[in-house]
Amino acid sequence: MISIAETAFLMAPYVLLPPRFRRLIWIPFLFFPIFMLTEFLYLRHFGNFYHGTIILAGNIVNRTVTDSAFSFLKPADCLILLPSLLLIPPYILFRKDILSRSYRLPVKIFWLCTMLIIPAGIYSIAYYKVYKWAKITHAHVDRSLIKEKTIQPLYDQSLKPKLAQFYGVSMLAVRTVCDLWPEKINLDSRQREAIIRILGSPTETEAADSIFSSNREKNLILLIVESFNSSVMKLAEASEICPELYRLSRDSNSIYVPDVLSQTGPGNSSDGQFMYNTGLYPLRNLPFVSKYGLSSYPALAKALPSHSNSEIIYEEHTMWNHWSTTRSYGYSHLYSNLDNGNLVNEDHYVIEKTLEVTDTISRPFFLQVTTYSMHDPYDRLRTEPNLKKTSGFLRSLDTRDANYLESVNYFDRQLGRLIEGLERQGILGNTVIAIIGDHSTPESTVSPLLECNSVPLIIANAGCGLRYERPINQVDLFPILLDVMGVTDYTLPQTGRNYRGLGHSIFNSTPETGTGAPADSIRALSELMILSRFFD
Repeated sequence: MISIAETAFLMAPYVLLPPRFRRLIWIPFLFFPIFMLTEFLYLRHFGNFYHGTIILAGNIVNRTVTDSAFSFLKPADCLILLPSLLLIPPYILFRKDILSRSYRLPVKIFWLCTMLIIPAGIYSIAYYKVYKWAKITHAHVDRSLIKEKTIQPLYDQSLKPKLAQFYGVSMLAVRTVCDLWPEKINLDSRQREAIIRILGSPTETEAADSIFSSNREKNLILLIVESFNSSVMKLAEASEICPELYRLSRDSNSIYVPDVLSQTGPGNSSDGQFMYNTGLYPLRNLPFVSKYGLSSYPALAKALPSHSNSEIIYEEHTMWNHWSTTRSYGYSHLYSNLDNGNLVNEDHYVIEKTLEVTDTISRPFFLQVTTYSMHDPYDRLRTEPNLKKTSGFLRSLDTRDANYLESVNYFDRQLGRLIEGLERQGILGNTVIAIIGDHSTPESTVSPLLECNSVPLIIANAGCGLRYERPINQVDLFPILLDVMGVTDYTLPQTGRNYRGLGHSIFNSTPETGTGAPADSIRALSELMILSRFFD
């Protein structure tokens, strides 16, 4: 049935347009297969179809992204292009007739009515099926966010695979275009009161006052590591694969949390950075940087007003709209595009720039440094090989795992360079270094041996030693770093109260164990803060 509606929809230009414009029928015939191919690759990578606003998330069509996407391509996927290709020979043979045949007005009216009535009926049936499926399976439909929209299931990104199944390619494309429609959320008094209540909840600062008060004038480097799985640190060979990380995780002056559960959404790396900087949850249905990157947010840099600050990334400043989030998070400077995109040994340039900045920036300072070399795909090696020369362990592994662990080892060596450089500059002992993954590796990019849904956290030179075995959430890093840096009072003008984020510090007297999935009410309120631009 859906095929009939699709055919009527796609053939409409042939019947309705004047003959000289019929070449335009190739636009949908070529667009839809390419559109669906990109959707399938994204679905295989991230478990859902992409949100239309991802095209607004900056320069996402770079070599790394395309390499990652095409690593999921299977030969059979190319069959989706076959129907359009098979139309080329008959079009060439009958081109004159196709481009000259005209239809009388009654025929056009009949076709137009057929095109409207048949798809409308079929799509109505399909919508009813989607609605029943959503109701039976309790698919997430957040009524507090979309309460004024009557066709609620259509607005939930998690339903897109079902939309494709029940509605077909055309309606999926229309739905993706509708994602770009400007969305304005106006808070009612009840929602505003709930937000102020959760932001103004009583907070504990005893640890910041007692254990970490001496850290207030220390430097802070937040090192966000690309795709850093917790599973690496749990391997028996961890001391060989990443000796610097292994040493820091067991140092008597380090805090080590083996499992920080990943909570990123469609924004991936940008979502991880958002949680670490703001203590808020990201959006579930779209990358927040696509529409809300320029909004104002509470942030670590703003909570450390006496610290000079900068952000350092390898990629271009347009990637994931870093140019906007740098401002939103309160950083005074962004260093980017460090080697003009050669995509070889990227972390070497990141650490080189970091040491250059630490040598010149006024102190105390706060730097956010984001690495790049561990980005998927792992079917080929992008870094200098080292482990394969010395380790028999890698020879028995899946090629993807071996290449991934080589990239971990490469980052570890660059981390060693950073520590040696800080020591030469005489500031290592006065610098807290927080190391955490932005998210775990995407599904199927490594074998089950290394797959997991958590990242490790190491805070070196913390001022105390702690190995915290219970899992925590990504959003918990914000209050943990406030504690470690001795921040006791970061007051928001919107509430007039101390802000510690929506997570829980492990230094609270009653810390919560991470679940990876916060209460829907808390996450819904966090989304309302973003969508309504509450902090502007």
